[in-house]
Amino acid sequence: MTDPRKTAEIPVLEMLHRKVERAKPHVKPFLFMIGLMLVLYFASATTPPGWLTFALSAVALMLIGITALARLNDLSSDLTSKRWQVRRVGLIMVGASAVGLLFEPLIVYFNGHPMLDFPTWREVMLRWGMTLVWITTPHMPPWWRYVSGQYRTLREERAARASTEIAGLYPEQRAPQYAQAETLPPEVAVERRHGYDRREHGGP
Repeated sequence: MTDPRKTAEIPVLEMLHRKVERAKPHVKPFLFMIGLMLVLYFASATTPPGWLTFALSAVALMLIGITALARLNDLSSDLTSKRWQVRRVGLIMVGASAVGLLFEPLIVYFNGHPMLDFPTWREVMLRWGMTLVWITTPHMPPWWRYVSGQYRTLREERAARASTEIAGLYPEQRAPQYAQAETLPPEVAVERRHGYDRREHGGP
């Protein structure tokens, strides 16, 4: 006769095995984070804020500022709703704050403060954390491609190819006003902003 306790243990063992398998890809990043936190802890305990923290913080702030500028530049002029206007204001604030924080220690010093106000190790960790989150935003292209403008070029090429299909035209029909356009045809763009899609309605 089968022991009911052994039968009940099987689902539990399988569940634990699945959890272990799911956790395996996260072991290395977790160990890396533990090591990084230990390094930051010993650095903060042995090295006071100074030019090292200023340099580390400056790199993070420059990356944040560049990303904010790239995302602001990516907002097309036809995005005029309140949501996009608020986003523009937010990106401008982020970029301006990054520049201000970058030069803040020097500004405080030249304004008569006897000592440079260097960022602390906690501030360095916070700014680098924000940087890593910003440059790895989901559904975004690689950061270096995004800020260089290459992403916009590739996106326009895909839009030009898609415009041919949306308008019901094909390359063999030789329609240069669609096939060679850098963006969607104006009438198609207007229709899509109003919720009408030719692909769904079977329009010309």
